[in-house]
Amino acid sequence: MLNEQTDAILPREVLAKQGMTLDQLGALLALHPAMIEVHHAADGGLDAFRASARGYLAARDHFVIVNYLRRAIGQQTGGHISPLAAYDAAADRFLILDVARYSLHCRAHDHKTCLARRRSVHDSARCSSQST
Repeated sequence: MLNEQTDAILPREVLAKQGMTLDQLGALLALHPAMIEVHHAADGGLDAFRASARGYLAARDHFVIVNYLRRAIGQQTGGHISPLAAYDAAADRFLILDVARYSLHCRAHDHKTCLARRRSVHDSARCSSQST
C-alpha cells in the first residue's frame, strides 16, 4: 500500500513519526478507485456534523472516518483516526469502531464499546487538526 505515490503525499518516515492529518488520509485514499470527500468538523456546527455523518452512515456503500482527539472523549493519548459504525438517534450517540486497548475506557459512553455522544465526537473531531 505504501509506494512512491503515497510517499509524494506523506513520506513513510513522517507517517511513522507523527501520523497523518485528515487531509493527508483523504489524499491517500483518493489514490484508490473510490470517491473521497473530506469534511472538517470545525467547518460546520454540531447539528451539521450530525446530519452529515448520519446521512453518510445511512447511505449504501458510504463510510465515515473521523480524525478525533482521544482525550476529548476520555481516551488516552492524542489524535486518532477511526471509522464511525452507526448512529443511535434516540441516544444521540455515534458508535466509534476502534480496537485500540484504551478505546474501551471512553468516558463519553455508557458501554464497553465506544458509543460516544454526538457532541463529544464533534468536539473531539474539531480539535484534531494535528497529525494522528
